[in-house]
Amino acid sequence: MGSVPVRRRVPSHVSWQARLGFLLVLSILAGVAGRRAVRDSADEYDRELNRLRSEPQYRAQALDAQTRSHRADTFQRMGEQNALLFQWGVVLLGAAAALVTTSKVHRIGQVETVYVLLAPAAILLLGSLALGIAFQRSLTYLVSKDELHIPALNGYLFQQGELLFGSLVCLAAFVIVFYLFIVFGGASPTEDVAKAGKEKP
Repeated sequence: MGSVPVRRRVPSHVSWQARLGFLLVLSILAGVAGRRAVRDSADEYDRELNRLRSEPQYRAQALDAQTRSHRADTFQRMGEQNALLFQWGVVLLGAAAALVTTSKVHRIGQVETVYVLLAPAAILLLGSLALGIAFQRSLTYLVSKDELHIPALNGYLFQQGELLFGSLVCLAAFVIVFYLFIVFGGASPTEDVAKAGKEKP
């Protein structure tokens, strides 16, 4: 009976120090971008709300029947958009977590470095979720106090979508690299990953 061929692990051309450097740089950049988006959106919201409250006609306009009806419709649409972005953020974050924690992954030869992209993707997703929560709190406050819709509230939704898009760019780059390695023979899409994990290098 012939021996089972053992597939040898191809050494990476990128040292672990370089991979760690990429990981730190990309994670820091993503963290700074996410923190800035959350902080700037909150500051703009507070400034605009305080400015509007200082205007004499603000309360009268807020209590106007036509304004209240339009505001209710606007808040409903914004809430639906926020919920959609939030749900996608949770799904993508869960998918990224599953990808790095499961043992049933295909080996992709010399490009372990591509997994670095998952770190900034996760950080940007967390920022997007944080903005989604901040939006929900602000919207709940405005509704409970019967306040006007303020344009700064749109900033939360805009930044939430921007960070979600940034994370999608990182995840798409990961998928494209993985796909290219399958196309050019760097990984086998039909590999039995359960058995491959038991093979010795």
